[in-house]
Amino acid sequence: MSNNTDINDAINSSVGSPIKRAVDSVYDSINRNIESRDLLQKYEKTQKKHVRTQLENINLLGMSTPIPLEKIYYPAQVSTGIRRRLYEQEWLSESGTASKRDKKSRNGKDKCIDASEYVLNNRKVIILGGPGAGKTTLLRFLALLNSGAIDTNEKIENSLPFFIHLPHFVKSDKNLFDYICRPLTKATDQYAADFIKRTFNKGTSIVLLDSLDEVPLPMRHDLIEKIKEFEVSYPILRIIVSCRTADYEEVLPNFCEVEISRLSRDAIGKIVRAWFDDDSQKASKLISLIKEDNGVASLTETPLLLSLLCIQYRHDLQLPKRKTELYRRCLDTLLRDWDAERGFRRETAYENISDDRKERLFEHIAGKFFIEDNAYEFKKDHMLSVVDDFLERVDVQKVNAEDLVDEIERHHGIIEKLSQDYFCFSHASMQDYFVARHMLSKRIESEKITKNIENESWHPVIEFTIALSGDPTAILDLLIKKSTMEGLSNFPPMARRTKILMLLYRAMSSSPFISRDMSNKCFSHLISSQITMANIFKSGKIIPFAEFGPSGVRHVLFYMERPRPTLGEALQPYRKFSNLIAATPMRDYATACFNAVDELLEQTKGQAHMLLDEALLINLITPLGGTWPPEVLSRLNIISERSSLSFIKNIISKSKSYIETKAR
Repeated sequence: MSNNTDINDAINSSVGSPIKRAVDSVYDSINRNIESRDLLQKYEKTQKKHVRTQLENINLLGMSTPIPLEKIYYPAQVSTGIRRRLYEQEWLSESGTASKRDKKSRNGKDKCIDASEYVLNNRKVIILGGPGAGKTTLLRFLALLNSGAIDTNEKIENSLPFFIHLPHFVKSDKNLFDYICRPLTKATDQYAADFIKRTFNKGTSIVLLDSLDEVPLPMRHDLIEKIKEFEVSYPILRIIVSCRTADYEEVLPNFCEVEISRLSRDAIGKIVRAWFDDDSQKASKLISLIKEDNGVASLTETPLLLSLLCIQYRHDLQLPKRKTELYRRCLDTLLRDWDAERGFRRETAYENISDDRKERLFEHIAGKFFIEDNAYEFKKDHMLSVVDDFLERVDVQKVNAEDLVDEIERHHGIIEKLSQDYFCFSHASMQDYFVARHMLSKRIESEKITKNIENESWHPVIEFTIALSGDPTAILDLLIKKSTMEGLSNFPPMARRTKILMLLYRAMSSSPFISRDMSNKCFSHLISSQITMANIFKSGKIIPFAEFGPSGVRHVLFYMERPRPTLGEALQPYRKFSNLIAATPMRDYATACFNAVDELLEQTKGQAHMLLDEALLINLITPLGGTWPPEVLSRLNIISERSSLSFIKNIISKSKSYIETKAR
């Protein structure tokens, strides 16, 4: 101890000696390194905190309070194939002939890649997509991911994130680097800019430039030049830009281009479950509704409209009673609310083309192509000719059809380029909606529906027509007539009429404007048709028994003889019909059904065992178990108690177990 003291005293007494200066230099160097690390960590922590505060909550259209982005985000998929840039032969080679493509879905078969993984492997990326496709949400997610605010298994490089809303940037008088530095400099000190430049030069940051399409057109060229200069200044910096596909005309040369893909059915299901993570039953019901309705399913392929659907379902505990209300809300969102909600107004060259006239234009295009050719894809020259015809009819002078269609695509995305040579409605079911409006405005609905009622591609249009009509009684009477099962004994014609019966059920679920007597007539027909169908199955030596489980309603088959080869053709629509009833419950239908079942139970009370009656009773009420458990369970108990067959008791037991689980 004394030796150490002597050494220290010697050093202290030798003021200015080389030994003391060397020791002080070592200690100073250590202290400077520690202070430097602390300072760098302070800048990094402050920036990440700023990003989290700025971006972790999201305000969704129609919601009064923001919600955490992480709660509803599903990993986006991107495609390197920008279809709107392909010419006809390239497009056909990728998609197949028009007759082979699924006209009801805009989900292409391009190879999709996880967006985060693509960004990890490419330092300069432009993210494209239509209105509400999730471009901004993706950039916000990437920023939060790199800030450490989101715990995920996705691969990241842990780059320091900087998120810039480009429409705000262009209003400033700063260059891009100074604008990026401003928040951190304000929160710390003037040396923050040196720290940021260091991370940019080392490539350890990620700069996310959002909403290029929302920058006013006169300012867009200068902005793109600034982005180019910025990108050249920091060649290894990771830069991601988002823009609507239709607005991306002046290309950033060193950037890879990808387009956000439509949501898959799996993605839709996961997002809905995230929305209703506190109520799994509600999530399951909404997923079933989407699954059973192809039109609604096509809307949910974009995150914006899927969110709108989830908000509506959360508020009302059901979809809008009239399906047309949902489409009206979606249309208003795309035409007006989506931009207005964010305080943004797009410049237009066509002030005299009001939103109302645009809707009439959509009706004209939809009706022209569907009624004449049953087409969901429109050759460019033909479509522009149709637009010209409309403009002439409404006496709008000196408007270039191609420029107008281009602006509508950029502003609203309701009509979009499918390729260089073809256009389409962004959602096929939106075209069905406008076809119905077109027919009603021209008063041709009765003629066209009578002619095409057995054509399944017309069924969504017929459903919309009934929902929109001031008095659809005549159309409903036609559906009753065309779906009658009386006099049938073979499966194929029963299968065709079952599809029309399903159309009648969907039409009634849209709450059409009809009298109480007409409503009762339709529900009575739906129930009596199922009774007749049971007899047709029996005549074919087969009796189906409905069983309710996690995958919906299925039918356990009791064979009396070897089944006819056409049985499968009849069973498929029958099962779809049962699941439609389960997914789209109607109180009036259920009341009529319970009354019919109670009447049958009373008629068969005390009688000997009758297999067909038991099957009929089970098939009528089982699909209602998810919505009205007590009413269904009490009647299933009666049927089970009366039955002497163990396999029927077993079927009922399985359904009861599932219904009781859902009811908890």
